[in-house]
Amino acid sequence: MPDSTSTYAQFYYKQSRQQAFPKFGPQPMDSHNEKLHYGKVDQYQNSVYMIDPSNLSQIEAGQPQLALDFVADAFGDLQRYFSKAVSFNRIQNRGKFYKGIRAYRGWKDPNALYINWLSAIYGGFEAYLLAGESPKNQEIRSFGDYMRNFIDYASGIASEYPITKTGWIKSTNCPASISGLIVDISADPFSDESVIQRWLQDPNFNFYRNAALKYGFLVDKSAPWRLYANVASIEMQNYWNKVKEPTNEEIEAARKIGFTDAQIIQAYRKVYSKKGLVYAPGNSSNLFDLYFNKSRKYDILELMNSMGSFYNQFVDRYPTVTVLKTSPLKCAPPGTVDKTVFFRSRVGTPEVERDFAPIAIPLYAFLRASEEKVFGYMDSKKFDRLVKKADTLVKKVDLNKGMVYINKSINRVASQRAAENTKFCQNYEGCNTRATDFVDYTYVKEHS
Repeated sequence: MPDSTSTYAQFYYKQSRQQAFPKFGPQPMDSHNEKLHYGKVDQYQNSVYMIDPSNLSQIEAGQPQLALDFVADAFGDLQRYFSKAVSFNRIQNRGKFYKGIRAYRGWKDPNALYINWLSAIYGGFEAYLLAGESPKNQEIRSFGDYMRNFIDYASGIASEYPITKTGWIKSTNCPASISGLIVDISADPFSDESVIQRWLQDPNFNFYRNAALKYGFLVDKSAPWRLYANVASIEMQNYWNKVKEPTNEEIEAARKIGFTDAQIIQAYRKVYSKKGLVYAPGNSSNLFDLYFNKSRKYDILELMNSMGSFYNQFVDRYPTVTVLKTSPLKCAPPGTVDKTVFFRSRVGTPEVERDFAPIAIPLYAFLRASEEKVFGYMDSKKFDRLVKKADTLVKKVDLNKGMVYINKSINRVASQRAAENTKFCQNYEGCNTRATDFVDYTYVKEHS
């Protein structure tokens, strides 16, 4: 069982947890069976990640936890709503919520996590090279040798241990919190069933999930302390805008000429987008275009650079290789062994690019197909045609065009898997619920 620092998507998911969540009231975020990739892919199934720090804000002043700016704003209002409810005794004075809520975890840096992931991958590759009585290590005398052996190694693991950032983001090895759309209000371990039960049985749990919905959040079905920003909801998209209300002078002048309150609001109330996000409740609008990067743009460059970097680290640790061979000389005594020492050299960017460029497209296509597990839906002829077309696009247009073609083609094949298992698909429109449709006003009262 994983501990509290583990990504909860990695541990064995128990069906009893799904059944324990209340059937009535606001529907939760089902991040295992319906929204496995929420915030990690856009509406077209492209792997994405948030990287511009200007779009992040502290969830709580003076605390290190971060989230997307509008998510932090919404959570701040949710906190204040809780504080007011506590002050007016609307919350029972026992359980987890009677002192209000606070943020314990937020955004995680995808670049730092991916570097750690690649370090583990190449660490495993190095162990593979050094293992056995006739280690592969003896074959590595140049970057080209290292690259060819890594390709052989990667072909056997990529379906379970993704190599590209695009594949890693879609895997359960990448936490959902890279999106900046998640706030954890507890540091409780995800693997402890008794802890989860205590959350669901808390006397203020209904107040909590209704209040969350009121401010554009959905409670995670299998980790009730985790809040997902519902980016398709009216409540969350209200935080995309800044409203300029009519001034006292404008109101007074308008009333003198007979304007009603409705006419004053229509004439003088102005709504501005804070950062260019287009208000369009019902879908994710342009959020993923404006706040997120498509990881495919950088996959090949990152793959090439990481291979060169880890090769140089390998050379630094093992600058020489000694090869032992039985002497071929007839005059040599039986059992004579010749010893040859080869000196490895570090490589620079030009050498890496020279050796990597010829295999970049077929290697990338193979890794992406393996990571998406589509070879059962794509025969070798279809795959060869994909590689040939992508290579032509790279030569006639540019590298990005070839990568776009590879990923779109593989995503199209992968959609067959999505049809068989909905957790591999992402539908932000499916999250669209208006809070007032679900809020139970027995627990949540409008406040002035």
